[in-house]
Amino acid sequence: MILYPNCKLNLGLHVLRRRADGYHDLETLFVPCDAYRDRLEIVPCEGEARFVGSPEVTWTDDLTMRAYRLLDAEFGLPPVEIRLEKRTPVGAGLGGGSADAAFALHA
Repeated sequence: MILYPNCKLNLGLHVLRRRADGYHDLETLFVPCDAYRDRLEIVPCEGEARFVGSPEVTWTDDLTMRAYRLLDAEFGLPPVEIRLEKRTPVGAGLGGGSADAAFALHA
């Protein structure tokens, strides 16, 4: 399965109050952005699940793999190889990693 998650562009962000858990309530207006779309391929594999990605993304810090590991621990998923080609700039605030994880979970 090959997916092309889209990132998002914040048109407005209003930080509201700080909550007891340390996070802040937010109001935001954003739109999907097709300028950058990562390429995410998920294929069955033998043995343990594995991640193949761009050099700037590793197995331990990728949100897609973190999401897979959490679901696997809870539900015992079949092993897959997740191949990620990053096209969204890492750390740019465009939500690329979150989009990758969301698209993978939806698949």
